[in-house]
Amino acid sequence: MRLDYHGTKAYIRMECDGANKSVQFHAYGTIPSPHTDGRTIHLYEPDGAWTDEQWDDWEYECQHEIGHEAPENVHPHWKEVMEEKNVAMGTLLQMLYNLMSDHVQEHNRVGKYAGRDRILKKGRARFVNDRLLDKIDEPVMQPEAKIMKAAAVYDTVRRGKWNEWISGVGVAATLGLPDDELEIYNKLCDKDIRIEEGKNEWDAYQFALDILDAAGEDSKKHEEMNKEMKEAQSGKGKPQPGGDKGEGEGEEGEGAVGKGELSDEAKKEMEGMIYHTHYDKPVEGAYTSPTDGQHIEYPDDILAAGRGGFCPQEFTEMNLRRKEYGGRSTDPWRIGWARDAINGVEGGKLLAGQVRKLLISMKQSRWQHGEKRGKVSSKNVWKAKGPMYDDRVFKQKTTKLELDTAVTVLTDNSGSMAGDKFHHAAKAGVMLSEAMQKAGVPVELLSFSEDGNGPVHIVVKEFNERIGNESVLVDRYAECTQWMCQNSDGESIQWAYNRLIKRKEKRRVLIVLSDGSPAAYNGAHGAEYAYTHHVIRTIEDKTPVEIYGIGIMDTNVKRLYREHKVLSNASDLENMLIGLVKQKVLK
Repeated sequence: MRLDYHGTKAYIRMECDGANKSVQFHAYGTIPSPHTDGRTIHLYEPDGAWTDEQWDDWEYECQHEIGHEAPENVHPHWKEVMEEKNVAMGTLLQMLYNLMSDHVQEHNRVGKYAGRDRILKKGRARFVNDRLLDKIDEPVMQPEAKIMKAAAVYDTVRRGKWNEWISGVGVAATLGLPDDELEIYNKLCDKDIRIEEGKNEWDAYQFALDILDAAGEDSKKHEEMNKEMKEAQSGKGKPQPGGDKGEGEGEEGEGAVGKGELSDEAKKEMEGMIYHTHYDKPVEGAYTSPTDGQHIEYPDDILAAGRGGFCPQEFTEMNLRRKEYGGRSTDPWRIGWARDAINGVEGGKLLAGQVRKLLISMKQSRWQHGEKRGKVSSKNVWKAKGPMYDDRVFKQKTTKLELDTAVTVLTDNSGSMAGDKFHHAAKAGVMLSEAMQKAGVPVELLSFSEDGNGPVHIVVKEFNERIGNESVLVDRYAECTQWMCQNSDGESIQWAYNRLIKRKEKRRVLIVLSDGSPAAYNGAHGAEYAYTHHVIRTIEDKTPVEIYGIGIMDTNVKRLYREHKVLSNASDLENMLIGLVKQKVLK
């Protein structure tokens, strides 16, 4: 499930706005596929309850369609090429041009933003592995489909030169081609059509012509046929014989493919060889919202005008247990200095000791009086006499402690936390984890920052990880000090929530330690603040997670969290956490 359902939609709206196009979301089944008509980008309505794989596919569909309208891909616009070259719908030339356009526009957008690169590359890999490879194994009979299949494999091979997710997949796919299709593929290789070097839609169109020529077709004849069909479709000309079904025999020397519209058989055999067509008009249908009441609303007034506003960003996740640093280097000197500072914090042992005493006290058995069965209670036996008879004269031995709880501690790792604030927060996290671990309460320790590429989310300790020596966690927190920059609270709280909500415990508690207002790179301060506030309110009002904000020498938590504490000194953190654990965690 994605809590930031509406936030993700808002981000897509802003991307479409950057392409100077409107966007319309449609319920599944009401449009043939996501597409752009040159004015509006039509996408499926997402569902916050989707799996991660479904979200990957949807994000790829969105970025793919936006790419056709992005500034780097509209000089010329694909529609200009279709109109100037009289490319008719439902022809082999149109299908090949579609395939080449997909490749060129995606490649033009790779290399600028790591998050978008991942979406485009991984999304294409899922399409290739889940749909295209299965299609390649199916036999086809129509000559158009044979050319299209060979072209799809060749396109995948060329994509592998810049998309490491499918590198080598295309070559392996050639093993499944029958001899006649493999022959066409080899002709394309001999032609050496370098699709990945295409810069614009004119190049994509020329690549489609090159494929036709390499496959033994006459590209000029295909252009003439498209022009005649386009005129017929617009009422300016007469349909060609056989044009309705694409079954014209063709003249000698014109190649294996007829010159009419693709036959129904060819269209069926070619389904799935390209991602989809971009020019279908939406089918009208009733809109149905898939929201389930646990999505974060992302109000329009949060977005500043144009592209200057705030929007959720792709994040980098670092797991210190597995030494996954997201490509970032480490600084041994800084780590060593921070380690000594965290170890030097006084009061940490007090936190662990007090929590242990509290747990021991809660584990002790007590007599519960006023029960209807059990042992007779001498202090209540009098109730069984006289006119006011009461049968609750027994006592039972009970144990108060029932800890069906999971706890996440999310620590602000921004630059303003550097020094005593972070050292006390780190020490508190270490001691709290140690005490809770002995009580059987799963604890996850997370941290967050941001750099110029977006949010940085750090996993210090996972729920199911048992730590035998506190120095392990001290070292990991010390590593966190290398990435102290901005703080994108909204996305980071969502990230921590998405991890915590998967736990099966009856109670799930999220404690956020921060020292200031949300301050990310990607937008206006007011919009970030409003977004973070809305994330927190949704968690408080619509989810089972209990969230608490602790402001370290800062009062912003008062305006963001209903349940909050403000500390005037970082050294007060340990005592405050003892009270929080007693009142909120072990209640």
